[in-house]
Amino acid sequence: MAYAASLNPKVGDYITLGNMKEPIIWEVVSSKEKVLTLMSYSSVGQIAFNTKEVKPCGDWNTSKVKEYLNTSFYENNFTADEKKIILQYNPKDDNKVYIPSLKELGLNDAKITSKLDKTYKEKSSLYQGEKFQKINLSMYQEGNGWGTSFATRNSDNSLNRVINVAQKGTNKPQLSYNAGFMKMSIRPVIKITTDFKTDNLQFTKGTKKINNKSVTLYTVDQKIQKVYVNGTLVNMGTETPKLVKDTILAPLNFIADNFKSSVDLNTYTQAITLTKNTTTIKLTINSEQVSVNGKLQTLGALVLQEGNEFYVPLKFVAEALGGEVSYKDNNLYIKTN
Repeated sequence: MAYAASLNPKVGDYITLGNMKEPIIWEVVSSKEKVLTLMSYSSVGQIAFNTKEVKPCGDWNTSKVKEYLNTSFYENNFTADEKKIILQYNPKDDNKVYIPSLKELGLNDAKITSKLDKTYKEKSSLYQGEKFQKINLSMYQEGNGWGTSFATRNSDNSLNRVINVAQKGTNKPQLSYNAGFMKMSIRPVIKITTDFKTDNLQFTKGTKKINNKSVTLYTVDQKIQKVYVNGTLVNMGTETPKLVKDTILAPLNFIADNFKSSVDLNTYTQAITLTKNTTTIKLTINSEQVSVNGKLQTLGALVLQEGNEFYVPLKFVAEALGGEVSYKDNNLYIKTN
């Protein structure tokens, strides 16, 4: 696993940035010099353009979508350091978070645009009044289930509702006309700079399987500058603990080596067992639940897997094994006894 603030993700790579119970995965849809445009890989929730009929209900500037993305979503899901690298999306306004355009969704194909325009003209009577938005055609396949609608944005900042494949087992796209107050999936778009001006952030480069395909995954981590174990400065190499949403996560190998504990990893059951003397800690990958000598507790953070590395909440595990952990001025201090 490589670490650096100077690594440059490219279009098609993925980045984890921000956290909504678990890290948010973003796809790089544009790369220009030191600025990346990212679109969330999955929907972060469902919301309507507006909660009631207004004129026009499909206007970005007055929409509830914009209000939500640039207030509670932005404020609650990113750390202060992460916010420093999120740029103003459009030079003409102060918004940091948008919804994707047709181009970012890959729907700006000439044939699609022509068909949309033709359909719009033929069905123009359906767009009269407050409720209806110009429809769009989506090429997305949402597995084998019913289709999902996504909110999208036109070049003039008016809003659309993209309709997915609507019938199970068919590749025939469906068109739909929907009210602006009907809920739809939101896939935010943000811009970030890769020129980190803060010493607290770094890119971590790894891999992850998405849709059964191995892809390059970068993580924007808060950087721990120095690690001291029992008062001695340790050269961590690629096993540096990291700070994620105010929780210090450490690789399993780091725990085993420094706390002289044994590790049993079962990737089939997603189970991790740490043992030292009379203490047995049982954890589960992608879970907050932990058992210490048979007593169930909650970690307050997920046990993560990144590539072939597994990260566990350091403070909880260290204290359960009889140690102490403190963090000050970007430096980590660990006592193992």
